[in-house]
Amino acid sequence: MKEKMNPKRKITIAVLGTVLLVGIAFFCYRMVEKAIVENEKESMRSLAEVNAQSLMTSLRAKSNLIYAALSGDMEDEADIQKGMLKVGEKGKFIALQDLEKVEAWQQEECEEAGRRPGEVVCGPIRQSKDEYYVLYMTKAVYMNQSIAGYVQIELNLDEIYAEEQALSNLQLANGGYCIIKDAEGKTIMPGGEEEETISVAHEEESGTLIAWTYKAEYGVPRKTQKLVSYETIDIDGEKLTLYIIEDYKQIIQPIERIALYFCLLGILILAWTGFFIYKIAAQQKEEEHLMKELDHEKELNKANEALKNQEHLMQKYNHSKTMEVLTGAIAHEFNNLMTPIVLYTELMEYYVLHLDLLS
Repeated sequence: MKEKMNPKRKITIAVLGTVLLVGIAFFCYRMVEKAIVENEKESMRSLAEVNAQSLMTSLRAKSNLIYAALSGDMEDEADIQKGMLKVGEKGKFIALQDLEKVEAWQQEECEEAGRRPGEVVCGPIRQSKDEYYVLYMTKAVYMNQSIAGYVQIELNLDEIYAEEQALSNLQLANGGYCIIKDAEGKTIMPGGEEEETISVAHEEESGTLIAWTYKAEYGVPRKTQKLVSYETIDIDGEKLTLYIIEDYKQIIQPIERIALYFCLLGILILAWTGFFIYKIAAQQKEEEHLMKELDHEKELNKANEALKNQEHLMQKYNHSKTMEVLTGAIAHEFNNLMTPIVLYTELMEYYVLHLDLLS
């Protein structure tokens, strides 16, 4: 007969097996999650490169348009205004005699444009009264073959962001969006108040990393994990960093959903297996109980048979004892009856014998 396994040993084996299966499942989940995240990183890196290049091309095109519209020797200020109209952007003409009337940063940009008369000077980026950010481009203009003043064009960065459909449309895909920050870390595209504050620390000009965003809800900052790809461009010394940001949770949500389904399936399988094992164990216990009852019934039958045999023997013994007693009693009674007869017979025989002698 096989030795039964100790229940504690069974429980230990079951627990170790469950832990091993959970460990394998977790390892597989982490590997798949890593593969999905790496694939998304590559995709976002390509998007960042393409969109950064597209933004740089758009800003270069604006610079080239300003250069083409405002180059050459202008006849008068009206001719300068026509050139500004060709650019199609908001701007103003600063005559040399009015240079001291403008702000210090404007004077610096105009002086730089004067030192580089054949170029368009980009910068700085400043926030307007309407809270959108403006990139200034300054070009020296000539009249009568000498610098007559400077044209300063204001590029509305929100409008440029909207024109770049690849950037604005990213707000609709996979919970992702695109922003552009300046060298100081201010979000300049799109402008206005930031809904989220991104904590991104990097030294390289391009790359992909996992960062955290902080969004205020009812005055309490909420921390959310994001996948961020970034690319830096340089427009005449003005460094702009384009960030493509996606919700890390939404990226791994499909694998989490699949893992959840597998967990539920595993729980159902374990529950069904446990129920099946329970039923088998219950059936085995029932069979063992029946076997014990049968053995007990056999023992009872044997005991009953032995008792019946004993009762039969006792009946025989009692019958024999009864017959013996009855026979003895009959013999005794018969002896009691025969005794007077024998006595009287002897007396008669005696008297007869004596009578014969007397006669």
